[in-house]
Amino acid sequence: MVNSAWRNSAVEGSSSNSAEIGHISIDVHGDDCPCGNVGCLENYAGPSALVRQAPAMPDLARRPALDPAADDFLTEFARIAAAANAGDPEARGLVERSARYLGHAAVTVAVLFDLDAIVLAGQGFAVAGSIHQAVLQRELDRRLFARKAHPVRVVPSVNGSDAAAVGGAVDVEDQVRFFATGRRCRRRRVSGATNRCSHSSRGRRRTNAVSADRSDHPGRGRGVRSDVCPPEWGNAPGDRLRRRHRRAAGAGSLHDGPPIAGGGVGVATEEQADRRSERVAAPIRPRRWAVVAVAASGVAALVYVLAVWTVGGQELENAALRGADQADAAQAGEAWRALDEITVYSLAAAVVLIALVGVLRRRWDLAVAAVGVVVLGQVVVQGLKRFVLVRPPLVEVAGDYTHNSLPSGHTAIAMTVLFAAVIVAPHRWRGVVVLLLLPWAVGIGQYTLTAKWHRLSDTLAADAIALALAALASWWLARRGGLHRYEGPRRVGRVVIGAFAGVSAVVGLALGGVLWGVPLARVGLAGVVRDHDYEWNTYLGAGSFASAGSLIAALVFLISWRRLAT
Repeated sequence: MVNSAWRNSAVEGSSSNSAEIGHISIDVHGDDCPCGNVGCLENYAGPSALVRQAPAMPDLARRPALDPAADDFLTEFARIAAAANAGDPEARGLVERSARYLGHAAVTVAVLFDLDAIVLAGQGFAVAGSIHQAVLQRELDRRLFARKAHPVRVVPSVNGSDAAAVGGAVDVEDQVRFFATGRRCRRRRVSGATNRCSHSSRGRRRTNAVSADRSDHPGRGRGVRSDVCPPEWGNAPGDRLRRRHRRAAGAGSLHDGPPIAGGGVGVATEEQADRRSERVAAPIRPRRWAVVAVAASGVAALVYVLAVWTVGGQELENAALRGADQADAAQAGEAWRALDEITVYSLAAAVVLIALVGVLRRRWDLAVAAVGVVVLGQVVVQGLKRFVLVRPPLVEVAGDYTHNSLPSGHTAIAMTVLFAAVIVAPHRWRGVVVLLLLPWAVGIGQYTLTAKWHRLSDTLAADAIALALAALASWWLARRGGLHRYEGPRRVGRVVIGAFAGVSAVVGLALGGVLWGVPLARVGLAGVVRDHDYEWNTYLGAGSFASAGSLIAALVFLISWRRLAT
């Protein structure tokens, strides 16, 4: 239920039923509503509506815990929301469809009242608020008339499911104060944010906000009000008496005066909205992935400059390649077999499998993003290696050593497949995906050195490019509202995997530093690259750095997705 507020006062309407969003018609040929209208939003997007729709979903209908005929529909809705938050495709599709219906109505209300914020309050939003927040924000960003003039933020209420109770308590307090002092103008809580009186000089910065209560009961959610000092808002005794008579007849609000938040739309200052956003779960901002993409691109460029365009870089990497000749036949054979398994056909099969997961989850955006990471990874890597980047002849070499091989195509395939699988996999399976693919992806980078297919810089640059593309895909998903916060318990297995990967990365960096640093400190760069005794250590150090680079790239991406689900 939604009531409107404008210019620091709530709009009550003649019967205290202003801006009832639950009875906005979204289908002129829809079902009849008890209110007398047809196609009301409440019949399609309310918690009880979702519970009634659940039996049509085969997997949900077979669950013994779900009882569509139960009197307590909020408990049944909470079960559906929990399944949606855990990644169940049918439950999530059901909740997202409800959120899209609500988004249609939210656009209408935002256009009518030129809102700056929409606050989600009530028991329904308390259990599925992150999904609704993402979908509503996407609908407003895409369809709102005034989106270019100013943004409309969707934020959860700090009162959550207690909004109605808080509103009723505040209303009682305000009634007592009015009869005791004859004054109603005071600081008030609006959906969890302080609202200053319109007479206060510090309260003149205003923003229009709507607070939607997710309940199917016309009496729930009324409560917290903005300040109502001006007499034209019905503070006269006669107005109070008329409202009391309307309530006795069953019409209007549960409290005296203009309703607003728990089930109402309120007005809050910009400072108040900022404080509220800090206290609740903030929307997922894509900026983090933009920063990761830029940083990873910078790392790839730096690796290319230091390793390819300096004499010392070329000499060290060539020494590592010569050191790979000392690897035994078993190691070299294993590396060749692993690399030979990556073919055009195996890559195509991986792409099809990744796309299929997205399709089965009914998430075309995930399929596009994940497949895009893998395909663009090869387009970028092969384009850079074959047509853009060159390897200047700074040192005397012969044969394959003269060709540019940066970045590594095999490493790029392994890392982009890993990142794509993380993107498209349900949250509950993400740990399994990382456990299976991360060792393989790290091993491919190491094998390219052992088989002498690539240099260390080739592997590091491929890691960075794959990370940049995965970050861009994540940025795109976040921009369109395809991600939401995971509200379930912490998964210990993932913490263990992440900790082990982090320790392994640190050990790899330390080992590589020792294997390179000690000889360089003893005989200098010239001695290391000319003395064959140090080539084996140089190769081992390069392998350690390659493994650490792949682990760090994977950890950065996984950290950016921490507590996020699709």
